[in-house]
Amino acid sequence: MGLRPEAAEDIAERKRIETEKREAEEAMLAEMTSREKKRYLAEQKRKEQIEADLAPEKLLHDEMLQTKAKVDAQTVMFERLRGFVTLEED
Repeated sequence: MGLRPEAAEDIAERKRIETEKREAEEAMLAEMTSREKKRYLAEQKRKEQIEADLAPEKLLHDEMLQTKAKVDAQTVMFERLRGFVTLEED
């Protein structure tokens, strides 16, 4: 997915592929024993949780790559700044 909107044909193709994957997974689950099915579903749940945990980091990385592309190669750039601030009242 880029910055341009998807064409209708691309959307239809993506939905068709997702449907085929879902049907293949359902067929695979139907052939499994209950113990195998529980293990498989637990593993899928773990993978989804890991992806959800890494989503903010991936977003930050993508934004950093976009910023790097915008900035001239000769310009100094700081990828991350981390500091401590002490607030004092007068």
